Amino acid sequence: MIPLSLCLTESYPAQRVSLEPDTTWAAFRAEVAGFMDQLPPHADHPILLAVDQPTTFAAALFACLQRGLPAVASTDLQPGTVATLTPQLSAVVTDKPSFETKRPMIRPRSGDPNRHFQPLNGNQTALYLFTSGSSGTRKMIEKKVCQLEAEIATLQKLWGSAAGNRLRLATVSHRHIYGLLFRLLWPLCVGAPFSNRTYFFWEELAAASPPEGAVVVSSPTHLHHLGAAATEPALKPDSLLFSSGGPLAQAAALAVAQNLGQAPIEVYGSTETGGIGYRRRNAGEPEPCWTPFPGIETRQDHGRLSIRSPFLNEPNNWFATDDLVERTKAGGFHLRGRGDRLVKIGEKRVSLNEIEQRLGNHEDLEKVKCLLLGEDRKQLVLAAALKEAAYLRLLQEGPRQQHQRLKRVLQDFLEPALLPKRGRYPRQLPMNSESKTPQYLLERLFAHEAVDASKPETMPIITSTQPTEHGRQFTARVPDQLIYLDGHFPQAAVVAGVVQITWIVRLIQSLTGFPPDISQMEAVKFRNLLKPGEPFTLDLIFDQGRSKWRFKITGESGLISSGRLCLRQT
Repeated sequence: MIPLSLCLTESYPAQRVSLEPDTTWAAFRAEVAGFMDQLPPHADHPILLAVDQPTTFAAALFACLQRGLPAVASTDLQPGTVATLTPQLSAVVTDKPSFETKRPMIRPRSGDPNRHFQPLNGNQTALYLFTSGSSGTRKMIEKKVCQLEAEIATLQKLWGSAAGNRLRLATVSHRHIYGLLFRLLWPLCVGAPFSNRTYFFWEELAAASPPEGAVVVSSPTHLHHLGAAATEPALKPDSLLFSSGGPLAQAAALAVAQNLGQAPIEVYGSTETGGIGYRRRNAGEPEPCWTPFPGIETRQDHGRLSIRSPFLNEPNNWFATDDLVERTKAGGFHLRGRGDRLVKIGEKRVSLNEIEQRLGNHEDLEKVKCLLLGEDRKQLVLAAALKEAAYLRLLQEGPRQQHQRLKRVLQDFLEPALLPKRGRYPRQLPMNSESKTPQYLLERLFAHEAVDASKPETMPIITSTQPTEHGRQFTARVPDQLIYLDGHFPQAAVVAGVVQITWIVRLIQSLTGFPPDISQMEAVKFRNLLKPGEPFTLDLIFDQGRSKWRFKITGESGLISSGRLCLRQT
């Protein structure tokens, strides 16, 4: 293995760095040199790496390191986030076709592949990363070369023999700590090729896996979907599967093990701490404890986990996490949730953790979060992902009934003034590319009115719904009392095309929590009439790679309408 600090100065063990597209070592060095030719000689602020392709991201990062310029990476490149970051930036490196910034923009180009590169100083800043914001405000975390180097060496020590030089395939972004290490820097340092493609569908990832197997870098979000789909193709037998970015439910872990023939290696850590521990769950065995990474010391302080780690900025000091743990005699630990999260509403204190725990086993809910809204942060609200039966009931009864049902669970434990005032109940909670649900995404759920699909004067009557391979199917009927039936054709009452599109938008919001941000519609065709009382099916498929919702409505007369809703690219 080549240390990260010497990666550009020693002979690379493989000719090919990455594929899709293929990149040779000479081409990679040329791309590093091309960025170095364009970077400013000095910078008072970091360079933002808004780069989608992993190989190009690595080239830009190494160019900044060679120049001694600090870099910053963010998984969130929404216009508002970039605008907030802009005063703290010197320039932006991007490979995006369109990217708005008020800072100088640098794009990929080739330079001299034979350029002389210097060894890196282990104490220099490698880059800044942002925390996910799942526990509040996002923070910018400094990562030095020596920290990343130490963690890469640990990954190689633990799994280098099993991983070998197998191709790395990923479903997660390279712009946060887990993806940066596992799908990009670790393979780069050992000469293992990695794919530049981020996979959304398991059958595509399995098809890309070579006969000798692959190292798959995934997350609970993707593994949960895999566990629910028994028809997904298995990975090659010698593959190695990792999961990180959030807790993986026991049922999902065992379903994945059954479908793929192996349980995932779960990695626990954070942007601030780097990796802390790992575990692997098997059917028929009690839930295993987490094993600390080699070189990491752990202790329990007032119920919370504290660590001393070579992956920290101050490796000799103890770092207190917010995670509650129960340590074992053998030195491992079990995670027992987050800290108390005590908040004050009026003159009363309430634990947000306790509310989430009391609702966590409710038969309607897959996952629940509570948070405080309002200028003074005094309004307690709920956001919960519903299970299948509860989601259908929500479509039929409306969100108010669901909210009252959950409030009744809490009213024996909370005073009336402390009960949640509002709720949002999509089929799934929003997640970022790190498989986490940060505070800002939860708050965005409440920026829109909740969809009430139970009103027959404006919405279809949903009789059943079920997930499909990449989307969902609704079985419904056009209500006779629909207020939109009159005025389209004088000779007959029909559901106009604009009403059908409105239904689709609202049902997408019921799934995701947000109304889709549509930039344009493609191939929309209305072939037959949809009439009062007519039963129909609506099929929705989300093409995540192209950011499009595909829809098809089928009625008694055959295909009613079809098309694509294109989401705005950010």
